[in-house]
Amino acid sequence: MEELFKLVEKRTQIDPRKTHYKTTEVVDCRSAISNVLRRCYRVRLTEIGKLLNLDHTTIIHHIRNHEGRYICRPEYRELYDELVDHASYGYVVDDEVFDKIKTLCI
Repeated sequence: MEELFKLVEKRTQIDPRKTHYKTTEVVDCRSAISNVLRRCYRVRLTEIGKLLNLDHTTIIHHIRNHEGRYICRPEYRELYDELVDHASYGYVVDDEVFDKIKTLCI
């Protein structure tokens, strides 16, 4: 999980957990991570929100707007695809990994 954040930061020079800016680049990072965590790791919305310091309703917004962003924004599409490749699509988090996620969110 931490590797996803490092990958985003290496690629974009943005750590979406530490910034509250709402520039397109920051929103793309948050949206890509939110969608990968939800789709590939099946992390709960509230847990994703805690990881990104966002309300779970913002995460819902990112998930609902993923398709349009993916189609219209090549930069977003490239970042999302790279994160999906890294995440081993379809992997479901086991209890031990989920417990680690919880401790990160506290």
